[in-house]
Amino acid sequence: MTTWAQREYTDVAELRGPLLFVRGVTEVGWDEFAMIRTAAGVRHGLVLETDRDLAVVQVFEGTGGLAAATTRVAFSGSPLRIPVGPGWLGRVCSGRGEPVDGGPPVTGEVTMPVTGTPLNPVLREPPSEPVLTGISVIDALTTLVRGRSCRCFLWRACRTWSWLRSWPRRHQRAGNRSAWCSRLWGSPTPMPVRSAPS
Repeated sequence: MTTWAQREYTDVAELRGPLLFVRGVTEVGWDEFAMIRTAAGVRHGLVLETDRDLAVVQVFEGTGGLAAATTRVAFSGSPLRIPVGPGWLGRVCSGRGEPVDGGPPVTGEVTMPVTGTPLNPVLREPPSEPVLTGISVIDALTTLVRGRSCRCFLWRACRTWSWLRSWPRRHQRAGNRSAWCSRLWGSPTPMPVRSAPS
């Protein structure tokens, strides 16, 4: 299980949204798990950033009801770790590895960080089957590869392209440019069309 540092920090500089700023810290690192003790109980957090003697902690349960003068913060010295093993089979747990199904706590000799082991990008197989879209900017700068995840903007682009293809062509040919422009740009006035030089 996690071994907590004996030293607690009480110099809370600011509470802003879900963030808690602690001053005067030493040997505190990024992604370190923290325990926030208050008069109302215990909350948990994660170090998002450190700068000299200042640590920015994200409080999982939020900072609502906290007072800077009565808040104490202790750091674990490592990322959040939970015991792993067959005891988790069929169990339901929270993001902190605490059972939420009413069963007993899960114990084990081996612990692992909840964030997992980072992937080594060098060990990934190089892309071998690119998906060509016909759009030079996408194909050159953000190449899509078969079997890999697509970019977030692709779904919006596909929906827009599908809608444009299904829109009746008569709105363009019959001169109803007002409805066409209103549907595309949210304006009833058509975009200006430049005439070709004579």
